[in-house]
Amino acid sequence: AACAFRRLLCADGPSARVEIGLSLRPIGRRDRPLPLGPTALLSWVSALPVTVAPHDGAVHPLIGAGAPLADALLRATTRTSEARTDNPWIGAGEPLVFIEAEHGELDALPTGARAVAGLERHRLALYHARIRSCGRTLRTWTLVGARGGDRDAARRLRMHLLRMHAERESLRAVLRALALGRIVIARREPASDALQRYLQESTRLLERKRAYGLKSAELLAAAQDYDELVEQGLHASLLGQLEHARRSVAERVRRTTLRSAPEPATVYFIQAKELTMHQYSINFGDHNVVHGDVVVAEQIQQSFNKAAAGADNGELRAYLKQLAVEVAELTRALPAETARECARDLEVLTTEALAPAPRKKWYELAAQGLLDAAGKVGEIAGKIIKIVTSVLAILGG
Repeated sequence: AACAFRRLLCADGPSARVEIGLSLRPIGRRDRPLPLGPTALLSWVSALPVTVAPHDGAVHPLIGAGAPLADALLRATTRTSEARTDNPWIGAGEPLVFIEAEHGELDALPTGARAVAGLERHRLALYHARIRSCGRTLRTWTLVGARGGDRDAARRLRMHLLRMHAERESLRAVLRALALGRIVIARREPASDALQRYLQESTRLLERKRAYGLKSAELLAAAQDYDELVEQGLHASLLGQLEHARRSVAERVRRTTLRSAPEPATVYFIQAKELTMHQYSINFGDHNVVHGDVVVAEQIQQSFNKAAAGADNGELRAYLKQLAVEVAELTRALPAETARECARDLEVLTTEALAPAPRKKWYELAAQGLLDAAGKVGEIAGKIIKIVTSVLAILGG
């Protein structure tokens, strides 16, 4: 395998994406099967060990590099000198793997792959699937026949799918923050005007009938098959937050978020190759908790270690350590995206609680995020509510 490119792409909006290109095609043998079958190829790619230099020395599976990359971007674009992946204004979305192959190179399709219609006249075949590897869920697109088919259409298709994925993940994060009240829309506020312009443009992009000269209805339908932009439990809250938005913006967001798959998406689990990181043991001193999401587990472990090493107030330290234990159990029962939000909230609350001058707005937002997540899992909610309330009382919140 050879790395063909690494690039950061961003525009004027809030979304940016990092693309890494890998080539496995043997020189001069384009009609032979690839060294790995497609499902094994996906598991191998997702588990590739990577580091994010220079500040992050840890080894991550490629699929879990989003959080450290977000931290690196924050360091590079602000005066921040400490790791702040807990910052609520920057984070990683769900990763995407895009495979390009020629006819005869794949001996089969990836597990669970479904064909997308409408590309026959371009002599192209496109398939999509959703898989889980290394404790993370990711989307996959497989494009077959670019060299023998319409190369220009293949290039435009790739550009559109990658951009649509990045915009969709960004919009998902913004809508979730709106639904949870972490950002608000106020009339005649410049920041709110900018937010509404973003909502208008991003939803318009997802609703376009054609993109890059291609009909995008089938592609959008395939993308919508995967999941919803807003969790069902947050949709009513989101609509309430949009009451102060312009009517056209609120209606466009409502229309876009109501579109969902006719049936739940199927997620296919695959075994990671070469780097066994699909389970991670969080060490709480007197016991361990095994977690399936590497990124969530690492953040919880960091929060626990930070709590164990900090705070002159022994009571606060004990509460924060116990909170990490309870959050570890909580996130095992939550959807992947909600679990990552919960782990970030824990890290924010722990960091701010131990800071010489805790920022009330930050730790209150994080505390509310934990309470919201706990409310979705009844048997654990009571313990977390009690601990969070005690921490806020000590901090004066």
